[in-house]
Amino acid sequence: MRRYLLPLFAANMVAFASVGLSYLIYSRLLTAQQFGAYAAALAVGNLAVLVLDGGIKTSVIKHASALTQEEESSLLGLMLGFSFVLLTLLFLGQGVLKHAYPAASSQTEFVAAFAAVYMITYPWIGLSTASLERQLRYPQLAWIESIGVILERGAPAAFLVATNLSLWSFVVGLSIGRIVRIVLLSRFHPVSISARFMRTSGSVRRLLLEGLAFQLGGAASLIRDNLHVIVVGPFYGTLWVGYYAWGLQLCGIASQVFVQIAARVSLSVTARSLDFSSRWAIISQQIALLTAATAPVLAALILSAATLDHYFFAGKWQLALTMLPLLCARMIPGVASTPIGTLLLVERGAAKYAIALWLWTAFEGAAAYLAVKTLGPTGLAVSYSFTAWFGVYLLLSQFRTGSFALLKKVCSTIFGRPGLWVSVAAVTIYLSWVHWVGKPVGILLVGASLFVVIGAYLVDPSFWSVLRSEKDQ
Repeated sequence: MRRYLLPLFAANMVAFASVGLSYLIYSRLLTAQQFGAYAAALAVGNLAVLVLDGGIKTSVIKHASALTQEEESSLLGLMLGFSFVLLTLLFLGQGVLKHAYPAASSQTEFVAAFAAVYMITYPWIGLSTASLERQLRYPQLAWIESIGVILERGAPAAFLVATNLSLWSFVVGLSIGRIVRIVLLSRFHPVSISARFMRTSGSVRRLLLEGLAFQLGGAASLIRDNLHVIVVGPFYGTLWVGYYAWGLQLCGIASQVFVQIAARVSLSVTARSLDFSSRWAIISQQIALLTAATAPVLAALILSAATLDHYFFAGKWQLALTMLPLLCARMIPGVASTPIGTLLLVERGAAKYAIALWLWTAFEGAAAYLAVKTLGPTGLAVSYSFTAWFGVYLLLSQFRTGSFALLKKVCSTIFGRPGLWVSVAAVTIYLSWVHWVGKPVGILLVGASLFVVIGAYLVDPSFWSVLRSEKDQ
């Protein structure tokens, strides 16, 4: 797996730096309410892509053979037609959107335009990307997507600084980035509509049916990832939605760049393995590597966030920072749930995958509601910190092998990482200091957090075993 992971990690470092710098600019220039509106726009945009994709991308990657040009043309025509229907419903139903998403009630035009960019561009991007992933052409995908991310996330920051576009900077930047992605992807795998695109074959219909089951699972994940919009927003308004959006994006920058890259590779590589044992070995290696990579970065984030907020943002995000350790704690089981979900999709099919995710979402939604009603707006962070472990168990319960035995193996892999314990020790010392002294250590802690990351990486053999490995597993 090394030859697939390393190009993606290397190419995404520039994009990662761009996202981090842009995030600092967003945090400085946007109010918490504006961050809440941006979070609502992202939620609606992701929902639109979820509905529009219909699980087709994953079905194409898993398909026994490559799609013919006629089959791709049929899928593109269907997706574009559905996109037009969704666009019409979106712009005619802005009043309904205002009622359903009170966190964005004053920004419905912005939310609609932002989502529209996703709808218009996704059919070409989704089909081309799926075909390239199926061919394991990750080096090409890596630099194309890095360029896209730099434009989609970096351009809005530039527009916020240099123009008066305000939130509309995100619409302009997203449009530029998505168009560039389409142009670059077409160089390696162009997709177009032929005169016979309406002749949908039986294989395309099967892809749509399988994709629908997968997409039901994706819908559950989307709901779970936006509980701050769904649960917190109606009770406590855009301010707290903005705080959660800021904190979750910060955690995402610190962890999900590793998880998402590994998950993409896992689907293609795992689907090519012949039995459960070999597939489990692949995802176990992933969990070990992701834990070793993610935990030190999350620890450094907790150690340095308050100081950076004080010096760069004048304490604007102090309330969000009180929830940061709990939000970071959620990311640890997340490094396991993502590859396990991919394995479940390959091993047991989209239906089992969807069932597990909906059970997880139902449990997490109920826990979030009870926690918010009982503890106030920070209750979601509390429930977030432990309910993800229940999600890991639910995913494992769908395999034919004993779920408790598998859970034990997962926990052994995660908690057996020396880097995790170095990170936990550093955070424990820091939080104890803050509790007893009543204030962060200061600017020197930012430098100390870098030493924590370096030290955790040095004591953990996961990185070195992957880098030294000469045989792809």
